Amino acid sequence: MSPQLKAKIAILLMALLSLAALGLAGYLSINSQEVIAGCSETGADCDAVLSSTWSRLFGLPVAWLGIGCYATLLIGSLLVVAKLSVGWKLVEFASPLAFVSAVWFLAVQAIILQSFCLYCLGIHICGIVSFILYWVARTNSQSEEDASNLLVGVMASSSAEVEETSTQVPPPPLGIASLLAYLGCAVMIVSQIVYEEPTTKVINAAEISNDLDFDIVQSTLFEPEIGDSEKIDAELEEKSTRKKYKRNGVRAVSFLLGKLNLDTYRYPLIGDPEAEFVIAEIMDYTCPHCREFHVMLHQAVEEYQGKLAVIVIPYAGELLCNPYIKASRPQSRGSCRLAKLGLSVALVEPEAFEEFHEIIMEGKRPPSYISALSQAQQLINKDQLGLTLSTQEELLQAMLESHIKLFASLQKKTNLRLPMLLMGDTIFSGKPTSQDNLYSILKDNIGLEPPEVTLPF
Repeated sequence: MSPQLKAKIAILLMALLSLAALGLAGYLSINSQEVIAGCSETGADCDAVLSSTWSRLFGLPVAWLGIGCYATLLIGSLLVVAKLSVGWKLVEFASPLAFVSAVWFLAVQAIILQSFCLYCLGIHICGIVSFILYWVARTNSQSEEDASNLLVGVMASSSAEVEETSTQVPPPPLGIASLLAYLGCAVMIVSQIVYEEPTTKVINAAEISNDLDFDIVQSTLFEPEIGDSEKIDAELEEKSTRKKYKRNGVRAVSFLLGKLNLDTYRYPLIGDPEAEFVIAEIMDYTCPHCREFHVMLHQAVEEYQGKLAVIVIPYAGELLCNPYIKASRPQSRGSCRLAKLGLSVALVEPEAFEEFHEIIMEGKRPPSYISALSQAQQLINKDQLGLTLSTQEELLQAMLESHIKLFASLQKKTNLRLPMLLMGDTIFSGKPTSQDNLYSILKDNIGLEPPEVTLPF
């Protein structure tokens, strides 16, 4: 096969791959807020990838950049086939841009997210192979040019005769196009590392009222069935000096157009069940953003000094207990058991939940289940906790499933993410940018003025 034919085939294949990548990038751009077809069935976790901050650059989906890159590569390839020298410049710019971007985003998925998007992988493969084909085409085109020049020297042919021997425009020397491509890739990578994409979103429940399909399972306070209940109560009283709730207290708080009603005495709670302002948080013990946000939320509850309470709705994003999750996520391992353990602590002794929750949410990574269980046993009666975990499994599972369905209903058409705050009929998704930002959110949505700052002098 002659170098000329090899170059032509490489360019045509590059054009086809560019067209395929352009179609995939276009599909992701159009459907970025919806369920991506095919990912669930293959075990790929497109949602984990496309919902991450790495999927955006300065607020724009990186798929849009992919559209621009592969459109340029496609046009350049066709212009090369049409024997227009400008085509080589376009390909020289777009092919390294596609290659470096592909390597970068593959590394992000493999190392940082530990999850893969099937469509993204298709785009990246097209980019890497296109870069190889570009060099195949370039090398063989240069070989053809060298052969033509040699023929000129041997036969001393006229320039017109040489032109007839070459049927393809040779690539120009590498220059500014390559430099711009690599510089653009460097800017993109550094920007993604340094610039923190805003991940918050606020909507009103009225916007998704037709999708609010859930039935929250609430419990009654658990009554011990082992040993002497009075002895257990005495042990707990001696063990803890924490404030006791009214055992028959009832206070229902309404959220989401009245479709979600939670009792501050029957649900995991941070703060006073009789606080003037009550919000709810949907969170996952294994969610990094939830763990970061907890520091802000806990500080807010303390600084409001009894005015604010937070109902905690434990969620689990683990394949083991969540039917909406189609692929295993290393980050979410242990989520199901930790959520049930938190619910169990609140069932056995509601007053102990806040302390347990604070311990488990310390640090960037969640503790193991064994470590969390040990912490719970130090806070409440371990026999009573063990009984709850064993005999109330059906109730715990039903509660967790109702939380999962609640989150699925809220997320269905909105692409809302954890952590999620429910403030009356308002839904706030994501982590506030600062403590002051959180206070501003609370003021705007529930009318709670920022806490007074006490000066140290």
